[in-house]
Order: sequence, then structure tokens, then C-alpha cells
Amino acid sequence: MAKDPAILFYTSDFLTGTMTMNNEQVGKYIRLLCLQHQKGILCEKDMLFICGSYDEDIWSKFEHDEHGFYNKRLRLEAEKRALYSLSRASNRSKSNNKQPKKHMKKICKPYVQHMENENINENINIINNKNINKKEKIKHLDSVLLSEQEFEKLVAKYGHDTTMKAIEILNNGIMSKGGKYKSHYHTLLGWPMVEATGGNNGNGNGSRFITGGTGTVIKKAGGAQSDGQPYPVDAEY
Repeated sequence: MAKDPAILFYTSDFLTGTMTMNNEQVGKYIRLLCLQHQKGILCEKDMLFICGSYDEDIWSKFEHDEHGFYNKRLRLEAEKRALYSLSRASNRSKSNNKQPKKHMKKICKPYVQHMENENINENINIINNKNINKKEKIKHLDSVLLSEQEFEKLVAKYGHDTTMKAIEILNNGIMSKGGKYKSHYHTLLGWPMVEATGGNNGNGNGSRFITGGTGTVIKKAGGAQSDGQPYPVDAEY
């Protein structure tokens, strides 16, 4: 499989995380993020080549382990996109097995184009395929079933990150307790979304965010995962 040429980039989070940097530092920082996406991990030579010398404001944005340097938020977004792409590919594969000849005619042309040019966004191919039934249930993670329309509604109301967190919570609950729900979409609107939003559930009761002394937006403490552990604070860029 060709390397994914893109990730989701949250501009508001990036602006917040770089508010105290000057333009030269931001330029170096964004180049390091792009290089990490291509390489997966940065070595000290990469850091020094782009920065010229040690710059605390920039270097503090990267974790360091025995393998090298990496930005936690960028790694998270790349992993989430990879998992989402695998989930969609798996569901398409199942559809192919059910209707191999008819379905392959529908998806063959856009997927040949995608393989020839990795810069074509997968979403364009999906949109151009007008025969896809938006009501067909798509499996997210191990057990959560949502139609494309239901997923889009959740993202529109709660945002992509919160929706994926609620899906993860429901998935953990189903996998650990074997619960059965008539509608995973309507179930997500209940307790999984309450946990994902720290008790807010998108109704405006109890702000999910507080602002630090430097203006950095930090997720409000509170809320727990289905295993009882508190959610970690989301990493900024």
C-alpha cells in the first residue's frame, strides 16, 4: 500500500500551539512536522539541519525516546487516519465478496486512478461513486456500526475527535460486556457521548475547555473511559 500522502490538520490547534513562536520558528516547526509525517521519526541530525541549532521553543514540541524525536499530536493524527482507512478498506472488501462482479465494476476505475497517483484523495473517489448506499452500515473499530449519514451527523455536531472517542467508548463497552444495541447511532448520543465530552454531551452544560495562563486551550479534567480510567489531555501541535 502506498504511503498516505496526507493527515488531518487542525489549524486552530496549530495556531494556539505556536502562538508564542515567531514566523521563522513556525516555518522551521512546520517543516519538521512534514518531515516526521514522511519519515515516521526524526533523528537529531534532522532537527539540527532544519533548526540550525537548538531552539527550546521548537524542540519542546517533540517527545524523545530511544528511536528519536516525534511530535505526539502528529503521530496520533497519522495513526487515527491509518486506522480509519483500514476500517473503510475492510468494509469495501466485505462488500466486494458479496457482489464481486457488479461491485468491482463500480470501484475499479477510481481505485486504479488512486494507485497511479497517491495524491488523489480517497474521499474524492468515494464521493464520485454515486452508487454507494449511504444507509449501508460501516463498522468502526471492532463492533460499532454506523451508516455514512449517521457518522457525518455525529461529526457535524460533536467534531471528529469527540465522535471517534465516543465510538471507542461504545466499542470497549460492547467488546468487554457483550452488550447488544438496536441502534449504535442512538446509543452513541447517550452515555458514550457523555463520557467523551466529560459530561457535557454537546448541550452547553459544563464547558469542556479551560484556558491556561499562556492562552493555551487545555481540555477540562473529568470524565472517564469505559474501563474507569480518566482520559488523557489531548496533545497540541
